[in-house]
Amino acid sequence: MMNKTFDWLTGLGHSPKKPRSLRMFVATQGPVDVSVHVLVPFEEMVSFNTLMESIKQAKCPFYIGHFQSGKTSALRYLAQIKPAWIYIDSNCLGGTIRSFLDGISKAMMLSGCKDMNSLYSEIEARYTDKTVLMFDEFDHFLKPANRTLLPTIYRLLKLVCNRSIQGILSVVCAGSFALVDMMKETKVSQDERELYWNLTVQVIVASDITAEQHKVFFTRIQKVNNLQFEPDVVSDVFSRTQGYAGLEGLLALLCIEFAVNMPTLTMKEWTTRFQEFIQQHSSKRVSILQHILRDLESMEQEVVQCLEQFLEFGEMPRPTINDDKTELMFGRLRALGIIVERGSKYEFTSNIVLDLLSNKYYPVPQHGVQRVASIPDAAGFLQLVVESLAHIRHQTVFHRLAANAGSFSEYIIQGEIFALLRATVPYPRYNVFRETRTLPDSKKKCDVWVCNGQEYGIECKVGSASSAAIKIAANQAIRYTKGHDGCVPQAQHPTK
Repeated sequence: MMNKTFDWLTGLGHSPKKPRSLRMFVATQGPVDVSVHVLVPFEEMVSFNTLMESIKQAKCPFYIGHFQSGKTSALRYLAQIKPAWIYIDSNCLGGTIRSFLDGISKAMMLSGCKDMNSLYSEIEARYTDKTVLMFDEFDHFLKPANRTLLPTIYRLLKLVCNRSIQGILSVVCAGSFALVDMMKETKVSQDERELYWNLTVQVIVASDITAEQHKVFFTRIQKVNNLQFEPDVVSDVFSRTQGYAGLEGLLALLCIEFAVNMPTLTMKEWTTRFQEFIQQHSSKRVSILQHILRDLESMEQEVVQCLEQFLEFGEMPRPTINDDKTELMFGRLRALGIIVERGSKYEFTSNIVLDLLSNKYYPVPQHGVQRVASIPDAAGFLQLVVESLAHIRHQTVFHRLAANAGSFSEYIIQGEIFALLRATVPYPRYNVFRETRTLPDSKKKCDVWVCNGQEYGIECKVGSASSAAIKIAANQAIRYTKGHDGCVPQAQHPTK
């Protein structure tokens, strides 16, 4: 065995001795392995370093995040480089104290433990270094059949935090955002619960990939695969993923696939091929979407209604969510990886999630909209959009203005135009997509576009947009037309 020492917060980005000749791959699903996958090093992630510091201080943190946010990969990585740090899949622990003890004993290579005290004694006897127990998929214990174990786990966490168990340094509980409500489900006294929650729990949210980390990630991908992507392609990918770890891997793999046998993957080639991918393969190859759609089908109607409302508004200020039921609904959407808290508001995790969920869950007008046979040209498309505006739902746009809401967001008008076009143009002859967030200096697609080999796009500006902002939006749309055959920019001046 290699004789290695590891500092708490440095040197953690290097896996134990890996073969130099091993080819590096891009993972599209977790967990990832640092010895075979190209990835953003864990020690560069803020949440990972926060987790390490919390363990160092002998706390028992909750490490939470949405689906494919890197939680499992981080815990498996720590188990790989720290011999006494034990990764435990909670799904293997059952719902009884007997199965719980047997599962932990197996993971830690202990003899059968008859109760929790004997477990603590065996850990002290076997391990010379203090251990860290890392429970992944901790939502397992929130299922009705397994909740009877929560008081036992609570006592374990409390003993560790009070330094009452010599052989355990820390216990990490990793799972979805539902974990922050765990203590509400345990049958302990209110005084104990408040003491535990206020003094020892540290909730750490798994970090998304930053724009700078994304650039470094894609630079490594190009280097190890001997490929070249235009800088605009790299920026465009991030504008779509917004740093969502699972989507970063998927789009990186698509870039590699599209760039094969090409000197350079151009922006034109990338947007064309990616559009084809979304139209033809998204339901099969985007595992995040499959996961979201599967879980949405089993959730109560209130969650789906919350999603529909969110698709209309696009974002929600955090302070406006002031009741437990709404907070619970938003927690479900966060757990699925649909929305994320950024600053003081909730937003969609990525443009891809927004696009693909809009196709199924954005309300489509049921009356008054006439379906057209085809779109003749760019001018005809513009006229179609203008005529469709007569059918915008008053409760979505005008009622907000009448209630002195000040203005409606770009998301709202974008969503309404998206819904109107889905009701107007024939499917599957035409596909309608929407994109929202735009990164500075990126060549962004139109906010809403219709395509069937030819593309018709709309760039929206709403509210009190200045002349300069309108000009920037127009130039942005015009830049996108470069290199696209048959693109003719059209403009419609706003009217009072």
